[in-house]
Amino acid sequence: MSNTKPNEDTRVKLPALFHTTRLGYSYVSLKNYLKDDKKIDAETNIFIDIFKESISKINKSEYSKTSAELVVEFLSQSLGTEKQFTNFLIPLAMRILVENFIITL
Repeated sequence: MSNTKPNEDTRVKLPALFHTTRLGYSYVSLKNYLKDDKKIDAETNIFIDIFKESISKINKSEYSKTSAELVVEFLSQSLGTEKQFTNFLIPLAMRILVENFIITL
């Protein structure tokens, strides 16, 4: 039996990390990411290069790093209050739901 005492790392962080990697997500070490001279938005903790790749893939069009940074800046400003961010997301989510419903009919 182990003499180590259970803590947040063993009970929460590691199981969450294992679960998300099984779902297909990749773990990105902050130390290694910054070593490669890549940028992280300080207010939202969004990894700019990963974000750019993801929105390009989702929208099936290429975004420049500058465009991605502008989107992150917009998100950062939208996160000013929870109500502002919620008001931004609700119409977007409704549009996605409607588009998916129409496509699947």
